[in-house]
Amino acid sequence: MSTQAVGLVAGTLTTAAWIPQLARTVRSRSADDLSWSYLLVFAGGVSTWVAYSVLTRDLPVFAANVVSVALILALLQLKGGAALRARLRARRAPGTRPPRSDAGGTPPAGRPALGNQRCTTPRRDAVAARKCRARPTHRR
Repeated sequence: MSTQAVGLVAGTLTTAAWIPQLARTVRSRSADDLSWSYLLVFAGGVSTWVAYSVLTRDLPVFAANVVSVALILALLQLKGGAALRARLRARRAPGTRPPRSDAGGTPPAGRPALGNQRCTTPRRDAVAARKCRARPTHRR
């Protein structure tokens, strides 16, 4: 077996190792278990291998690492997209209020106090809010 063939087999195996991780990330729609620093440092290292393979004209190293860079970039995109979606979910849409805490205390800003009533129903619409206000909670 030639050295080129050994290099192609080694590159194929190490590159294929990324496919299950990418598939799991896509299936679970979560990249939380992947570290940003790990992915960025690894992408930098693999990119350096691509540059090395271009300079030395080493086809097996080039082929394996170009595919690896593509897979790592896909994981980075998935992780970045997940982080962006989480930030957008955390930000409230204009005109909506979070549900009132059932722990009592002061009402959220812009909402009048309801006296001695508590409600555990989220107030996402006017009907739910009216039903909640109509149901008193008796404390002893």
